[in-house]
Amino acid sequence: MQDLGREQMIIVGASQGMLRWLADDLPAASVVLIEEPDVIRRRDIGRLATELPFISRVVPAEYQTGLDADALIAREPGLTDARLV
Repeated sequence: MQDLGREQMIIVGASQGMLRWLADDLPAASVVLIEEPDVIRRRDIGRLATELPFISRVVPAEYQTGLDADALIAREPGLTDARLV
């Protein structure tokens, strides 16, 4: 498990335009992007992530009824030290 550290941020469900806008201000490997699996496929987020060096990884999560932070942290314990923005 990668240690995310306190300098990394979690971004949930950001638009591609927002991600590209953030690209100028964020250091490399500083963001964990959390998105619904169908959105990851539909928007080809995996490919987008390779173009934006500040995305350290993409984590699929179901959150249609609200982000279940406890379930997400149980599956991705390294997220406890990251900031949710």
